[in-house]
Amino acid sequence: MKKFLALILCLMMACVSIAVAEEVAIEDLYDGSWVQFEDGFEIYLPNDWCSFECTEEMNAQGIFYVAGTEDMSYSCTLAWKALDAEISIEDLQAQMVQTYPDAEVVEVNGVGLITYVDSENNLLNCVAMDAAEPGFYLFAFSPADDADFQMVAAAIASSIRNY
Repeated sequence: MKKFLALILCLMMACVSIAVAEEVAIEDLYDGSWVQFEDGFEIYLPNDWCSFECTEEMNAQGIFYVAGTEDMSYSCTLAWKALDAEISIEDLQAQMVQTYPDAEVVEVNGVGLITYVDSENNLLNCVAMDAAEPGFYLFAFSPADDADFQMVAAAIASSIRNY
């Protein structure tokens, strides 16, 4: 997880440093497209990725979007989970650290995220609070143990923004 968090932070700092010298956007990091969601946020995904239809079982688990390489060797899954009551991102992180000791709060493009690794499921995860109702969005990137993919996952995570 520390590698993933470090990659996100390095990528964000590199974008800021480069932007001071010249205008550089996330679009300059890889060939991709913005994918918007009706909930008011968007992410920048590689153009060679496909979107996959979610099954009823996936929808029942809160999963509403899946994208990845055609063979699904690299993927990003988005889910939403309701909470019983409103909670701050810091309080949610304090709860999550019980299961995922590396869970940390970072800010990306004005969006607070909890980042952590789910080693059991080989996932790099980012959690963003829902501003409209008690709940959170989960961005799960797989595989967590692939060093080449960690940079792609960090770039996608650093692209999360409200629109």
